[in-house]
Amino acid sequence: MPPLDRDELTRFLGEHLTAEAVMVPVHDPIDPDQPIRQAHDHLERHQFDFALVGGDRLLLLSQQAAKQAAASTPSRTAGEVAQSPRRSHVVERTLPLREVTVKLRDDPHPLLVVGGDTITHIITRADFAGVAGTAAVLMTLLTLDVKLNALLLDRPGAAWNALSREQQGQAEGLQKKAANRHVELDSPLHYLSMTTRLQLVRDLGLAEQFGLGTQPEHETLVNTRNDAAHRGLHDPIEALGVLDLAERILDQVDSALHQPTG
Repeated sequence: MPPLDRDELTRFLGEHLTAEAVMVPVHDPIDPDQPIRQAHDHLERHQFDFALVGGDRLLLLSQQAAKQAAASTPSRTAGEVAQSPRRSHVVERTLPLREVTVKLRDDPHPLLVVGGDTITHIITRADFAGVAGTAAVLMTLLTLDVKLNALLLDRPGAAWNALSREQQGQAEGLQKKAANRHVELDSPLHYLSMTTRLQLVRDLGLAEQFGLGTQPEHETLVNTRNDAAHRGLHDPIEALGVLDLAERILDQVDSALHQPTG
């Protein structure tokens, strides 16, 4: 039975794990002539961090700006307090999730998703909590695990010899169980856990050689993967941080896979 094609997996994720996975529809825009105190009450009541403001210009009002203006200059209107969105934060729904993560990691302002000639959806950091963030983290870590496996299979002797006898026995046992069902893969290295694969890239010096992260970072990846699989992720900053870390290591693994091993 052939192993999972890592390049096909990468292509699939690039096409399907995009801004569309986490974007949410925009609500009706706020009247630009609405008093800022009323606009702030609206944002707070609906728990919106941001809202579009109607009118000829594309304007965005944050709850924080509305709160400050409502307290200091309550006579102002929503249109006067709102600001134009950053040009770099107006995106297509096909933008890869990796780029979404980078934009929101570096800048808390939301991404506005265009559809035709209007804004149809919005993405904020908060949208990475719950199902969307959990699914994105799990899919990204699955891709990383597959590529770490490929990296170790490029140096099978060294990887196998670096395992303890207990780890070797566990991998061989899982391979035999798969053989009983006629679905075994050709190398017992396929049956290692992500924790063990990360241990091997450190023990073999690959982590240092290719910049594949540190032991604390690896432990963060594994712990977050376990949390995501068993109880889901509810902290958007945690999800964004792990996505950023995993994607940076993925880039380095990709680079390592294209270098000669001899």
